[in-house]
Amino acid sequence: MPHRDYLSPDYYVPLIFNGVRICVILLLAYIATVLTARFIRALRKYALKMMLKTGGGTQVEVEKRADTVGGVMRKSLVGLIWTIALIMVLREMNF
Repeated sequence: MPHRDYLSPDYYVPLIFNGVRICVILLLAYIATVLTARFIRALRKYALKMMLKTGGGTQVEVEKRADTVGGVMRKSLVGLIWTIALIMVLREMNF
């Protein structure tokens, strides 16, 4: 009788643990995304200050350059973080 298996708590325990693991993975990916954004923002400020100090161009040009580099770095790292998180979630789901 296979329908009796669905009434047993033993059937749901592994599913609950996998669900908790998936939630932890997603939470850690979100935290890594926030920390990455903060790091890139701080790095952008530092790079902007150093480029202005060395005379790398006008302030507007330097800000554009720093925004471009920071945006590319942020999007690349965030994409990498969420790709790894997706692979880990799929692995938890036995795909």
